[in-house]
Amino acid sequence: MTSNYATPHFRAVNSRGARRGIRLENIFWSAIEDITRRQGISVGAYFDRIEGEVLSEAGFSSRVRSAVANDLVSRLRDLERVNSRERAFALVLASPAPAFLLTDDKRIVRYNQAFFRFIQQHFSGVADADVLRSMVLSLDVQIGEVLSRLQAEPGRPVVAGFAIGIGERRARGRLNMVLASVNDAGMILAYVTP
Repeated sequence: MTSNYATPHFRAVNSRGARRGIRLENIFWSAIEDITRRQGISVGAYFDRIEGEVLSEAGFSSRVRSAVANDLVSRLRDLERVNSRERAFALVLASPAPAFLLTDDKRIVRYNQAFFRFIQQHFSGVADADVLRSMVLSLDVQIGEVLSRLQAEPGRPVVAGFAIGIGERRARGRLNMVLASVNDAGMILAYVTP
């Protein structure tokens, strides 16, 4: 996208069997190119659709801007739904392996039943989840470094050792960590490996 996104640009487009000239800001042309590429249609076909679907007394340029804005808002809502905190919680709960969701300050904000069983196996006498509030987690790698590596290569998990402490007792293991796509914070999905 051009750095001068507010600059208007005139283009002629074949639409409804004729050439039509339209002047839009560069940001809208960029968005139109993305939309038409994603939908596998030409810009002219997209304009034909707008002409048939967007009923308004506004001029055609305004209807195009409205259609583009509507598409962008719709996609944003879809992304927010997919990247919600609740979805990250569901991924943790659905995992058959011990798993938890970790914040950038090393707080465990959600864990699954398999992780709770892991804790019970390593710390005899842990009967309820209240004990987990006093649990201390340490990693072999700084949490900031984990986040940086995951952001640089989102498709590649970070493997690290960990230790969990409850009182004077410790349990150690290995984690596979991936970035949790959450709208409001940098969070990590951590899976305990066998």
